[in-house]
Amino acid sequence: MKTKKRIAVIIAAAVAALTISVSAFAFTGCGEPTIVLNGSTSMEKVITALADAYMESNDVRITYSATGSGAGVTAAQDKTADMGLASRDLTEDEKKTGISATVIAIDAVAIIVHKDNADVTNVTKAQLKDLYINGTDIASVKYGVGREASSGTRECFDDAIGIEGDYKTTGDDKVVIQDGNGPLATYVGQHADSLGYVSLSSVTSDVKAVTYEGVVASAENVKNNTYGLKRNFNLVLPEGGVDALSEAAKGFYEFCLSEEGQKIVEEQGNVSVKA
Repeated sequence: MKTKKRIAVIIAAAVAALTISVSAFAFTGCGEPTIVLNGSTSMEKVITALADAYMESNDVRITYSATGSGAGVTAAQDKTADMGLASRDLTEDEKKTGISATVIAIDAVAIIVHKDNADVTNVTKAQLKDLYINGTDIASVKYGVGREASSGTRECFDDAIGIEGDYKTTGDDKVVIQDGNGPLATYVGQHADSLGYVSLSSVTSDVKAVTYEGVVASAENVKNNTYGLKRNFNLVLPEGGVDALSEAAKGFYEFCLSEEGQKIVEEQGNVSVKA
């Protein structure tokens, strides 16, 4: 009988000072091949579910470092991971380095406030832009909470809202930066006068998602194209694409796109690419 395995998730802070090569993780335990994943914090829930399901029926071990989309792209370029994870599409400059991306799911980015905030139930594009650029209040919300510049979640938000360049960086109403979806949701849940944005799967009981331009953040509204804050979840492949992957990594890649894998994607609240 197989022992149930769980994906090893490494939080960004624990690996920030480490440079790890894929070859160092080529085999572990009793000769099991290891698949090394690195990148997007937004993809943690769905990639963990996919990895756990895959390990249940395959003699492999999967590790995942939640370091952010920018780091995931770099890991694919440097081949310090089998595959990177990015909750945004690749830039043209990134594509020129030889890497490529495959969409495995589509995600909604939710606008969140403190769970006890009864004043803010809907926000508009104009209100959000004014809050993050100028610090203009939205009812009882006094300031925004955002992500670091390399974040895929931030890129989706900024592109949709029309923000170019920096957020407000001075004064009591300056934007507070958090380095992951989890920390951002935790911060908003502890500060009643703040507002932030996270992956829909990162909405916790301490916060609540408000409607954006009158539309609820949901997988269904992403699917029917009525919700405007959405982005792709990507597996980032090294130069050479699928052919450059190890047999173990190629198996997991194919699983993510399979009928079983896409069912798991939907179970985690995302939209299947097969829909």
